This record gives sequence, structure tokens and C-alpha cells, in this order.
Amino acid sequence: MPEMHPVRRAVCGLLLSLGTSGLLAPTVLAQTKVQVAPNPQERPPQQVWDYAKPRRYSSSPQVLNGLWVPEWALQPDSCELLLNCLHSFTAPQLLPGNRPRLRFVASGATVTFTTGDKSMLIVPFADPVILRAYQGQKLVFTHRFRVFLLPPPTVVCTLSNADQQLEQFRLTERTVSLRARPNEMLAVFLPGDARYRVSQAEISLRRANEPVGQSIMVVVPSAQATTSPAISLAPLGAEARPGDELLIRVQQLQRKNFNDQVEEVSFNQQYTIPLR
Repeated sequence: MPEMHPVRRAVCGLLLSLGTSGLLAPTVLAQTKVQVAPNPQERPPQQVWDYAKPRRYSSSPQVLNGLWVPEWALQPDSCELLLNCLHSFTAPQLLPGNRPRLRFVASGATVTFTTGDKSMLIVPFADPVILRAYQGQKLVFTHRFRVFLLPPPTVVCTLSNADQQLEQFRLTERTVSLRARPNEMLAVFLPGDARYRVSQAEISLRRANEPVGQSIMVVVPSAQATTSPAISLAPLGAEARPGDELLIRVQQLQRKNFNDQVEEVSFNQQYTIPLR
């Protein structure tokens, strides 16, 4: 079996440890979508996922070909899922002997099985996610998953020719790029859900803590393909002087999920870049 990437191994150890209290599950049904049942305890997640937070469990499931491979018979500590992200598990395996197939009921998430029941796909929309398996009317096992908000990305503002003075390279000829970098662990473990970009920002010139001239409003439409557009600073160039600074207020981000759908992400941070 191939060795896991060290960062991915660390994430697995932090994210996963689930099982069935010593009960192995029979094979799953070849179905497209699991029945969704209401749960009065469902609520929007309140906590942001923090991979550095100590966990009380220590087992480290494997990740093979993009699938989480939990040991289903271990102590069933709750698996930690991230809101509106796709989590791919290996499905429970068949026990020795003939057993009826399972019927699954889920709450707090959409759950589907791929062709041949090789993997189980969970996309949480509330906290907690509860997955129950039945043989006829008999409950075989229950899994409970905690759901967390995604950790926010880091915005990096880069001024072109930043090492040159205004006398050498005027601001009218420069650009600034705004890149939203996802959380490192999120990018490694769920790359399809870790695609961010800045969608709304305001760029202004400031001198001695006072605004100078008009601001540049940046709005990136959802349909635009670029991830980090280069924004011309020409509208600010005529007013710029050495010692001024650019004030960049990032007001909104967009995230493209596993299904290539774009969702708006609230964000409110400001950054400064000094001009020489």
C-alpha cells in the first residue's frame, strides 16, 4: 500500500475516527441517494474547523485514491465534516455469510453511493449528520458526524514592480493582484472544495491616514473564469506620491465547490501596501 503524503496523514489523524462499536456492517445497497429524514436537532454549524485543536481520538485512517478508508469496527468517535463539502468514504464491507442488504436513512446531509457500492459520498448541510442503517425494520448501526464551518482563506495582495520607486515606474503602469489562498489542510484534503477568489474589493490611495482621490471598486462576476485578476491602478496614478500607501479592503470572496457551483463567502479584511 502506498505511503500517504505526510500532510495528508496529519489531516486524516485529525479529521477521522469512526466505527460501529465493534459491529461490522453488511454490504450497502446499490442506490443513488439515501433517504433524507428530518432531525429537530439540526442547526447551522457554529464553529470553524481548527485542525490544530487537540482531539481525544488518535487512530489515523488511510486515504487511498482520494477515498477516506475508516476502520468501521473501531470506537465510533464522531467524524468531523465540513459544511457543503464532498467527503468520500469507502463503504462498509460484507460480513461472512448471507445477510440482507441495508437500507440507509440520513439527516443533515445528502448521502449517495457510487456504482457497485465502492464508495459513500456525504455532503453535509447541517450539524450534526446522522446516518442510520436498517435491515428491514431493525436498526443495525448509527453514525453521528460533527459538522464545522470551513476555515477562512488568506488573502494575499501583490503589487507589480513593488521594489521600484514611483519615479522609476509610475503607478499608472502598475497592477495589483488579489489572491485568496485556502487553508493548507483544506487544500490538501479536499482540493475540489478549496477553490477561492476575491470577488469584491475597494482599492484607495491614502496619505497621512487620509484618503486621496477616488477609489477603485473591484467586482468579479460569478461567471468570470479568472481566479486572481490583475487590477490596473491607472485611476490612482496621477495622485500617487512617494510615502503614500494603497489601502485594500476585501469585502467578499467566492468559493467554487466540488460540483463547480459558486457560493458567496462573507469576508471583511483590509491590507496596506506602502509606495516608495
